[in-house]
Amino acid sequence: MRSQFVRRCIGFLAGGAVVCCAGTSANAGDAAPGISSSTVPQQFQSLADDWSRFKTYLRERGIDVQFGYVNELASNATGGVRSSAAYADQYTLGATIDLDRVAGIRDTVFQVTVTEHTGRNLSDDVGLGTLQQMQEVFGRGQTARLTQFWLDRKFSGGIDWKLGRMTFGEDFASFSCDFQNLTFCGSDPGNLVGNYIFNWPISQWGTRLKINVDGFGYFQIGAYDVNPKYLGVQDALLPVVFSGSSGALFPVELAWLPNFGGLPGS
Repeated sequence: MRSQFVRRCIGFLAGGAVVCCAGTSANAGDAAPGISSSTVPQQFQSLADDWSRFKTYLRERGIDVQFGYVNELASNATGGVRSSAAYADQYTLGATIDLDRVAGIRDTVFQVTVTEHTGRNLSDDVGLGTLQQMQEVFGRGQTARLTQFWLDRKFSGGIDWKLGRMTFGEDFASFSCDFQNLTFCGSDPGNLVGNYIFNWPISQWGTRLKINVDGFGYFQIGAYDVNPKYLGVQDALLPVVFSGSSGALFPVELAWLPNFGGLPGS
């Protein structure tokens, strides 16, 4: 029931976003090039306009709503027990709340994100035996989860403190995800030793203290609760504290962020 609720919420929001994205001319009310405004159903145009105004209204008051959908389709030409195809997808619904505007708490933001994974894993379906998943968005249970639930406070001197339910890879060994194969996507530690280091969409209670150094980069240290119960589906949508932790993880990271010829590096 809760999974259907998440999909319907995101489907409603995305339905408005599709029509919004179609308009690429200078005037927000214009239809996309090659599409007559008369061919856009009035109810969808109205939904898009209402949602755009509502989102602007929220953002001006310190609330930024996010929603997204990712679909990854894979097929094997050779290998495995047979040739086949499979899809995996992810729904995302979240909000970033500026607590300075909402509650007068300076330099503090609150983030909450819920995700849901559905679909199939081609590597398992046809017995490919790959070391990393072909569809990175698959995995960690086909259920809705609380993926982010944290506070982030910035202090003078470049100090940044974060506390709550977090994913390891969003702060440590962070790496972009521009490819479908998990080998080239996300934080490597969580991909390689995922039995106790958890990447998105699994969150664990933790904290991270970061010191930004102008002209150099940053230094940060974290502490994360280690508990296999985070991988389960019971209470996956709630910010509960699970019993039976096996220990704590303390990552340390030093980053140099140079700039060569106007090009940023790390």
